[in-house]
Amino acid sequence: MVYLVSVKGRFSAAHRIESHPKCKVLHGHNWDVEAVFEANELNHMNMVAGFKTLKTWLLTIIEKLDHPVEDETLNDLLREDNLTAEFLAEYIYDQIKSDLNFADTDRVRIKEVTIWETPDNKATYREE
Repeated sequence: MVYLVSVKGRFSAAHRIESHPKCKVLHGHNWDVEAVFEANELNHMNMVAGFKTLKTWLLTIIEKLDHPVEDETLNDLLREDNLTAEFLAEYIYDQIKSDLNFADTDRVRIKEVTIWETPDNKATYREE
């Protein structure tokens, strides 16, 4: 038995993909992010974890990506020339995984992170 819960957040930022003929030009997106968490059992309140806790935690990570300082792109901030939705999904997943600080970390795990570059295009990262 596995319980899944998810929270969403949003940020805006510019990036470029240096190796891509069209996307090497600096451009921006309103990125939507969904983080999915899992647990095999519920806590004493019959929850995986509180939605407010999970959302606050996700927003703390993505607020650092939202409108980086003047004249700075996501590429500059994350030191990556080819900054793609796939790269960002993995980056956010890794940030969540390394910062997981619930009292019951052995019970709650990050399952996957999905990031939408546009309403029609998304990338998902998860470890199998």
